Amino acid sequence: MIKSKRQQKLEQKQLQSRRTKSSSFATKTPFRDAERNFKSRLPQPDFSKVIDFDNLENCLDEIKDKVIEVELTADLGEECENLFGKYQD
Repeated sequence: MIKSKRQQKLEQKQLQSRRTKSSSFATKTPFRDAERNFKSRLPQPDFSKVIDFDNLENCLDEIKDKVIEVELTADLGEECENLFGKYQD
């Protein structure tokens, strides 16, 4: 839904007033208030370029093209169990 500039400004003012009112939150410790304000300043991370190897078929074609299957001469899972955990075939 498209909002007018006036509606957007009113919404921003309401959000700011809610953030400054610490009484509106259940946890009222100064640390939690600071943490909440810090988190609200950071933008959400962009996961659009993340490669999910467990679900590779649902990734974007652009990402799939960057993935190259490499045949290793040695099986690192067997040789380096302390790095990769128990080897499962």
